[in-house]
Amino acid sequence: MIHAFFKALLFLGAGAVILVLHHEHDMFKMGGLRKRLPVIYWTFLIGAGSLAALPFITAGFYSKDQILWLAWAGEKGNAWFFFAALIGAFVTAIYTFRMVILTFFGEEKTHVGHPVGNLIHIPLIVLGVLSLVGGFIELPHTIAHVELFSSFVAPSLPSIALKPGVQSIEWIVQLSAAVLCLVGVYLAWFFYVKRPDTRAELKSSMIVLNRFWFNGWGFDTLYDTLFVKPFVFLSRLNKNDVIDRVYEALVSVTTFFHRTFAETQNGIMRWYIMGIVIGAIFVLSLGLFLT
Repeated sequence: MIHAFFKALLFLGAGAVILVLHHEHDMFKMGGLRKRLPVIYWTFLIGAGSLAALPFITAGFYSKDQILWLAWAGEKGNAWFFFAALIGAFVTAIYTFRMVILTFFGEEKTHVGHPVGNLIHIPLIVLGVLSLVGGFIELPHTIAHVELFSSFVAPSLPSIALKPGVQSIEWIVQLSAAVLCLVGVYLAWFFYVKRPDTRAELKSSMIVLNRFWFNGWGFDTLYDTLFVKPFVFLSRLNKNDVIDRVYEALVSVTTFFHRTFAETQNGIMRWYIMGIVIGAIFVLSLGLFLT
């Protein structure tokens, strides 16, 4: 949906500014940027709120509400899709505001090298406004039933089919999304602001699981084992195959004739005359033989 597009652009733009300002792209080496970069902070906060789907005031709430609703009530939706999307929404709220807290609050660990100008501020402000008001161009029927965008694209895209008799429970999905978002934001604040010692205790008690999560659930290792290492192994086996020998022989033959013909281009007139005579004899002999 279009308001999800605004949200994504804003969040990526503000995040890119933060990464450019710091040579080492580690949130734990940041902190305290809220006062140093106020415009970046507010636009980043709007993008984070929209990504986490803060209820009713952000465009992300309406886009995520539609994803959750169709995962349950869509013609091909089911409970597994719905709960997977719900868990994803909950985790997104936690890690998004964890990022906000680590980057903009607390002690300043990295100095801001140079100020950010209007060339960056203005696009972020525009996207921030769109990430807030953009959600109101497409509202569910339980709130206001606004369909400005879906009506515009309806002639080009297929209509959405819902399961019969489910329209009356859409408010339950919206309430669930809102509650999970707020709980996720609270947990991020609780573990990273109010009780960071509790987070440290949990981390130490689940050190193996924490390392597993920190290493991306082992996907890099799995990808390396399944794809990278076999490909490198086959590439090394194929390094000196027969096909390579054919091309190397072709290169050697071409190089030999090149050097041979290059020797004839020595600037001595008698060599040129002799070449012409030999060529003429060869052509005449060939003509007599063929006739």
